[in-house]
Parts: sequence; C-alpha cells; structure tokens
Amino acid sequence: MSNKGLYGKFNQINAKTSEEAVAQCGADFEVEKVDMLIRPDGETEAVVPFHQAIMRKDTHDILGVMSRSYGIVQYATAVKATEALVEEGMAVYAFGRLLGKGEKFYLFMTDEQVLDLGIGSNGIPLLIQNHFSICSSHDGSLGFEISPTPVILNSGSIFTVNQSGRVWTKHSKKVDGRVETLKSRFHKVREFWAEFTDSARMMATAKVTNQQAEEFFLGLVDGDSTRAENIRAKLVSIYVGGPQRVYPAANGTVFGLLMATVEYADREKTVKISKKMDRESCEIRASLEGDAARLKAESYASALILMNKLGIK
Repeated sequence: MSNKGLYGKFNQINAKTSEEAVAQCGADFEVEKVDMLIRPDGETEAVVPFHQAIMRKDTHDILGVMSRSYGIVQYATAVKATEALVEEGMAVYAFGRLLGKGEKFYLFMTDEQVLDLGIGSNGIPLLIQNHFSICSSHDGSLGFEISPTPVILNSGSIFTVNQSGRVWTKHSKKVDGRVETLKSRFHKVREFWAEFTDSARMMATAKVTNQQAEEFFLGLVDGDSTRAENIRAKLVSIYVGGPQRVYPAANGTVFGLLMATVEYADREKTVKISKKMDRESCEIRASLEGDAARLKAESYASALILMNKLGIK
C-alpha cells in the first residue's frame, strides 16, 4: 500500500489483540476526572460545581471538560470488542491515530475485500480496499462511532462516502453489549461496501462530457468568489491531469469526478489549523469528520445523482 496521502499520517498496525493495536497507536494511556478550581472573588478558591476536567494520567494534559455525571471509558476498553471480529476472522487491524494530545482516537480495520478497477497505463491496478473506522473520544464530542471508510490503495486517500452510514452509540462499559453492537454494525458496513462496489463499477464506465464535469464541480463548490473559482480550477486540474491520465476507470468518467474530489480533499484542500492540535491532526479531523469529509460525502451523493441523470442505475 502507498504510504502517501492521508493514510500516511497514521500508525500502521500489526496486531492480533486490541491491546496491541491501542499500544501501537499510543492510545494505551488512562484518563481521570479532576476538579477544576476558580477564584470568583479573586482570592478564595472554589470548586466548579457541575463540571470536571478529563485529564491524562501520564502527561496531565486536559483533554476535555465534561459534566460530573459523564462516565469515562478508556480507549482500551472502548475498542476491546473489536477482538471478536479478529478472533472470528471477520476483520484485521489496519492503522490508527490519536488526534491532538489524545482527545480522539481513530482505529481502522479491514475485512481485506478489494475492488479492482483495472490496470492503468503504468501497469498498476487501481485498487480500493474496504475499511471501517472506529472512533472514540475524551473530549465529549462522541461516544463510539463506526463509519465505512474505503481506502484508495494507490494514493492513500480515504473515502467518507456516506455521512448517514456513520453509526453513533453511547459509551458502555459492558463489553458483551459492545460486541453485539459492533458485529451488527460491521454487517451494515459490509452491506454498504457491496453497494459502493456496484456503484463504483458503473461509475467507472459512465462517460461524461467536459461540460458535465464543470457542472458537477460547480454543484459541489458554487459561488463566484475567487476562492470558489480557485477550488473548482484545482478540481478540474486533478480530474484532467491526475490519476485520470493513467486509469481508464477514471478517465472522463463519473468515477473520475468522484476520485478527483477525494484526492483534492485529502491532499490539496486548505485546512483550518487549530491551536489545540498539531497540523496533521487537524488535517485528519477535516478529512474524516470536517469540511473535507463533507465535500467527499457530497461528491459521492452527487455522483449517484449524475448516474441517474445519465440513465444508469
């Protein structure tokens, strides 16, 4: 697999157990809730009554501020249920990453199913592998989320193809319950993968005109501002001169429009940098849950709409 693109920003995992996977990503620390003190009159210390800070025990970094009733679930506990998938041969660990100082943890797994869209002029096949991501947090932004996230093996770019495919559930310390939930959601991920592969194969044979391509990108990034025009110009440039030049499946096709958007979102899109996170964490967050992720999801939805307009279903 290519070590470029968004994929290259993650820790590669070679593990049989969730404990090993978590450790290889540096997520094997624990957090605790601690009181916060204020000086409302400038002199007397008082405990904040309704909230506590979530603090890493090893570094003492504050990862979030939550209500006193918020129940902590350590990362190692949150993903423990994934071992059932590995033990039953349903999936393997692929890669993962902590964001920031540990506010969020992404763990990617794959059932190793691969979509082959044909050999390019470079003699290399265009391959997309089925992955799904599991995300947990200590900043209160989510409990436990499972998302279908296919990966373009050639470039390392990651599809966020369907925002509605994400499944969110509250944290739970009952591992048995999480195992059943995870297996149920895993089957839904596989169902989505089957739909995605069927759609991608049809998109790879659906030719579009230059005008249709321009209209597609205009629908994704509308407006007449200089910024919007520059983004559309970059999308067109990637569509015309990127992987499309090499792979027939992406050369002048609906799939080419989708792939150009994914490549732009993961490799070229300007990302707003936060003082709370390092640049790579900001880029990952944007591509998996932020503006870049939404652009990729909208592109996939727009590609399906275009297929219907072309009379291909």
